[in-house]
Order: sequence, then C-alpha cells, then structure tokens
Amino acid sequence: MKELINFNDLFDILEKLTSYLTSWRFISSLIIVGVAFLLLFLIRSLVSNIYKRVDNNPDDIKRLSFLKFGTKIIKLAVISVAVLTILQIHGIDVGSILAGLGIASAVAGLAVQDILKDVIMGVRIITDKFFNVGDIIRYGEIEGVVEDFNVRVTRIRKLSNGDCMTICNRNISEISIVSNWSDIDLGLSYEEDPEKIHKLLGKTAKEIAKIEGVEDCVYKGTERFDSSSVIYKFRIYCPADRRFDIRRNAMRMIQSELNSHGITIPYNKLDVNIQGGAQE
Repeated sequence: MKELINFNDLFDILEKLTSYLTSWRFISSLIIVGVAFLLLFLIRSLVSNIYKRVDNNPDDIKRLSFLKFGTKIIKLAVISVAVLTILQIHGIDVGSILAGLGIASAVAGLAVQDILKDVIMGVRIITDKFFNVGDIIRYGEIEGVVEDFNVRVTRIRKLSNGDCMTICNRNISEISIVSNWSDIDLGLSYEEDPEKIHKLLGKTAKEIAKIEGVEDCVYKGTERFDSSSVIYKFRIYCPADRRFDIRRNAMRMIQSELNSHGITIPYNKLDVNIQGGAQE
C-alpha cells in the first residue's frame, strides 16, 4: 500500500511537470531566454568584429574604453529585462520587486558611489584628452608610462623601478605629460674662467649628443648666480622613458671632462676657529 501511494505521488508530480512543460508560460519563458541569448550572442559578435578592426592608436583605444563599459551595461539590461519578464509571466508581482530594488539600489548606490566617481572621471579623461596609452605622465611625484586605461582605473609603469601602479580614476585630479627633454644644472666655482667653462661645456654637450638614445644636447650657458657657485645649464632631448639612464651617463661624462681639465665641483665648507681661553 505504501509503495502504491509513493507511485501515485510520483505520477502526480510527473503529470504536473508535463502540464507545466506544455503550458504557455514555459514555452513563453523558453522563447524569452532564447531571444536573450540571441541578443547577447549578436552583441558579442558585433564587439568582436569591432575589436578586429581597431588599430592600435589613441583614438581607437579611447573608443574601446567606452565600448567595454557600454557593452557591460547593455548585457546587464538584456538579462534584467528577460528575468523580470519571465517572473511577470509566472504571476509574480514585478512591481513590488522593483519597489524593493529601488530601496536596495539606494543602499547600493552609497556603496558604489566611488565606482561612479571613477566612471565619471574616466569619461572626463577621455573627452578632455588628458593622456593616451603609451604617454609618459607625471602623477604627483611619480612618473610612468600609461600601460592600460579604462573608465574605472589607469595603470602606469613607474620609470624609476618598473613597478606597475593602478590608480582609481577618481583620484586623478591633475596629470601632466612629461616632455622629451631634461635639464642638468651644473654648479662651478666663481674662480673658474667663464670663457674656458663655456668652451669646455659646449664641447661636452656635443659629446653627450652622441650617447645612444639622445636626440640632441644643447649647452644653454649661464643659468644663474648662486651664493657659492655659478650655475650652468645643459638641456638633453631624449625619450622620456630613457631619461634617467641617459641623465646618469651624461653626468658621468661631464664629471670626467671636468676632472680631465682640473676643474672641481664646489661644495659647502665649514671653517671652525677655536680660540683658547685666557691663561691665568
């Protein structure tokens, strides 16, 4: 008798399942799911074709940042509409769910406000052309190459040590593009013959210009008069990402030239005079 009851229960379950699978609600749900998958597939195919046609230039990279963000929004909208429609077909009050989601969205909005700030600033960076991927930028005291960028974060690789740094776009208030030139200020003694110094440093600038990676080197002459030395200026034109290595090579060459001509670089000296006390 117990086995018969279990069999009857199983029969009822199968009958209800068959009735549901042949109902308009299930068929409609399948159609909605199929349409949603088709739309997602078309979106994915369209985006893939766009990626294949994109060249590696700044304008296309900016468009890709918008495309990635826009694609996520569209996919989320398609899935949300499909789920809500299926719930409505099955007699679930979507209005109350949306009302509840409205409250939840307000709470979630507080949690994701930083993300929204990132997106807003990311859009501003793109529209105002703050920088492009591959640019050498200065962020605070940090200089680095922009390796990746989207509407949420910017990734740069530091020139000083090669570390990769990720910056939330909301924290970017000011960015400067690093120029392709670097100055070297050299302090020499007032006792040195100015004409001799100008001639020597002019010759040294031409030698620096021969360093691999240096586009040009110009000796600018006297920069200013300090309290204990005269400041002379070099300007080296070179790729920003190689500036540190080239600058070190140039400094070594300048030091070698000065030493070979008996010219010393002045440094601060402290004279201490000790007076003995009066003897009784």
